[in-house]
Amino acid sequence: MNWGKGLTIAMVAFMGFIITMVVIMISADVELESEDYYKKDLAYNGEMEAISRVNEMDQPIELTKGDTSFVVKVPTNEFISDVSIFFSRPNDESQDFVVEIGERRLEKISMDRFNPGVYNIEVRFFAKGKSCLQKDRIYV
Repeated sequence: MNWGKGLTIAMVAFMGFIITMVVIMISADVELESEDYYKKDLAYNGEMEAISRVNEMDQPIELTKGDTSFVVKVPTNEFISDVSIFFSRPNDESQDFVVEIGERRLEKISMDRFNPGVYNIEVRFFAKGKSCLQKDRIYV
């Protein structure tokens, strides 16, 4: 075998490898974290402002996990209204749920509503007429 045949065989093998990799990459199923990912990306700046408002508060909303219940305590010295809490499971969206607190200052959520695993928590509320967002994560 001369060098021309070896070079041709190497080029054909390399092209076959590249074509195989392209077919594998195209056939792979790629899922986004959420369906409206691009809308959420556009709203990111507003979300960062809402988080910074929570950081400027004297007392943010207190989230405590107990043995039998998850306790949400809203401080009384802040003018806070329309509190809603979104619990989301990163790996199973069928277990996501929302708890509306409204104007109440204390809410106990039974641990029976939670399946074992990780929950991302988003607390959305209005403080002094401006929207605020507080994020946390719990392990049940």
